[in-house]
Amino acid sequence: GGERTRRPAAAAYDGDAPDSAYFMSPDESLAYRETFDRHCVTEHSSRNLSERHVYVDEAVSLFSKSGLPRSTLGKLWDVVVKDADAGKLNEAEFVLMAHLIACVTR
Repeated sequence: GGERTRRPAAAAYDGDAPDSAYFMSPDESLAYRETFDRHCVTEHSSRNLSERHVYVDEAVSLFSKSGLPRSTLGKLWDVVVKDADAGKLNEAEFVLMAHLIACVTR
């Protein structure tokens, strides 16, 4: 037996499984969302919709406290942020970025 069993991609990664290295517990999710709430700004659009986000400078300042090299933070940013030119992160992006940083630094 030197043959490896091939698993479907979905089986190889299941971030929702509690034993997964990337599983986000409810407590972790709450902590990330509370951090977002402390640092976000709310802006109102012309259509009377409100948008909450954290500007890139504030996000970089917060995420840099992780001690990860800027190059690593940049790679995570590229994976998480949908519109790199927007200059801001929405709540989902912020939470995911914070969680990936936590996973990498464990």
